[in-house]
Formats: sequence, structure tokens, C-alpha cells
Amino acid sequence: MYHDEIVELSSSDKQYELDLGNVLSRAFEYTKTNLGTLWIMNLVYFFCSMALGITLIGVIALPALSFGYAMVAKKLVDGEQIEVGDIFKGFNHIGPTLKVGLVYFAFYMLIFIPVLLLFLPPALSGDESAIEAMMPLFMIVYMLLTLILSLGTYPLLALFGLAPHFKVFSKLRTLDAFKANFNFGKKRFWMWILIYLVGGIVGGIGTYILLLGLHFMPLVKAIAFFDIMKRQDQGEELLQQLESTL
Repeated sequence: MYHDEIVELSSSDKQYELDLGNVLSRAFEYTKTNLGTLWIMNLVYFFCSMALGITLIGVIALPALSFGYAMVAKKLVDGEQIEVGDIFKGFNHIGPTLKVGLVYFAFYMLIFIPVLLLFLPPALSGDESAIEAMMPLFMIVYMLLTLILSLGTYPLLALFGLAPHFKVFSKLRTLDAFKANFNFGKKRFWMWILIYLVGGIVGGIGTYILLLGLHFMPLVKAIAFFDIMKRQDQGEELLQQLESTL
């Protein structure tokens, strides 16, 4: 069943509350009470992602592996005990996560295709003088793209970072998942940017300390996702329907 009600709710004019302090405090509390399990889970994720990242299988497997953190977060939000093996539960949804991952990949490829079209002909021609002449321009374009992607990361996350959650938990079609995420995200755009910024900083600091914070940002995202679902009209009823299908 496709939950078109959620798409309709997302496109309505109804606003919703998003409490940054509450989301972060719950993420800290879940981390504190499950620190040992989460740390081992982070180690497992880190080494598995490194191994998968150097193979073609990684294109299929990494989105599902990463979504395992959302499944872990769901158990924590529901008051259930978590286990290290829960990080692999994203593979139960490998199809949906792959579809979303391919959309992300296609988006980034669209950004780089013009660059490839610009520099590929000289490179294939074998003309060393032409290649050398293009190198300064290539470096300038590369730095500009890097800057644009860096500055655009948080707005993109605010509008599309929860697409996998809408796809899996809300059972939406892939494009509807992006549409719902966009509609919810634009209503509290700056709050979402703040959530990703603060959560990313905290998680980043923790990650440098023996990978302790690797789980933090995914946990923050999932907590916020379930909060906005519950705060919508019919949200509780919809969530109960969704949970019964998982």
C-alpha cells in the first residue's frame, strides 16, 4: 500500500514544530545508555563500509548498510533494546534504499557531466599541449564545483536528506519520497539546516574520538523524522499503520 496521505499532508499549508533541543537531548540520552553497543556497531559499520567501498557491490550495499542506523534509531525511539547486528537490518530494505541512492548518484553525476564534456575531448585527443593548456581551467572549475557542493550540502540535506526514511517507513514511491521530504523540509528549512549543522558537528567530533560519534547524525535524523510524522494530523494513526507493515 502506498501512503499517499503523507504526500498530501506534506504539501498542505499546515506547519509543524521541530524542537532542536529535544531531538539532540534524546540523541545524547540514547547514546549514553547504549554507548558500548553503539561504539561496536560504529566499528562494524566503518570496516564494512571500507570493504564495500572498494568493490562494485558497494554501490548496491552501502545505501542499505547506512540505512541500518535508521532501523537502530527506530528501535530506540520505540523503547526497544538494540543489538550490534541491528546495523545490518537496512539490508531488509535494500531495494528501496538502492532506488533512493541511485537518485542521489544521478543528481551528482548531472553536476559533473558538463565538466566531463568540457575536458574529455582534449584528454582523448592525446594532444599534450592542449591538455596542459586546459589544466588551469580544470583546476578552477574543480575548485568552484567543490565550493558549490560544500555550500549546497546543508540545503540539500534539509530538503532531501530524509528521502530514504520516507521511502522505507512511509512506503512511498521513490519520487514521492523526495517530494514529501522537499515539502516538509521547506516548511522549516532553517531549522533543518541547524539540525544538520549541529548534529554534524557533534557527530564529527565524536567520530574523531575512536568513532564514537559515527551514529549520532543518523540518529538525530531519524528522531526528527518520527517526530514530524507524529505531529501531523493523522500522524499517530499513519505511524501505527506503517509500523504494522515493517
